[in-house]
Amino acid sequence: KRGVEGLAYANSLAYLGGSLWYILILRKKIPLTGGGSLLVSLGKILLSLLPGIIFILVLNRLFGALWWREGSSLRSLGLLALYGLGFTGITLFSFQVVGVEFLSIIKRKGR
Repeated sequence: KRGVEGLAYANSLAYLGGSLWYILILRKKIPLTGGGSLLVSLGKILLSLLPGIIFILVLNRLFGALWWREGSSLRSLGLLALYGLGFTGITLFSFQVVGVEFLSIIKRKGR
C-alpha cells in the first residue's frame, strides 16, 4: 500500500500513456515540412527549451526558488513577469534559431 505516493505513480503512468497516444495521433495529423521525422522535431523542441530552463535556474539562484511565498506584492508581480516573459522570449528565439516550425503550424491551423 503506497497511499498518496501510489496516486502520484498512477497519475504519472496515465500522463505517460496519454502523451504517447497523442504523439501517435499527431504524427498523422501534422505534416512535417522539411522531411524531418517526429523524433527529430521533438529533439529540436527539447533542445530549444534548454536555454529557457537555464534562464529560470539562474533567476532561482538570484532571487531564491521560493520568492513567490511572500504573497501578493509588486515585487512578486515583477518577478513573475520576468520569469514568464523571459522564458517565452528565449524559447521563441531558440525555436527560430534551431528551426522549429512552431509558429507556422499555429498559423496553418488558424486558417
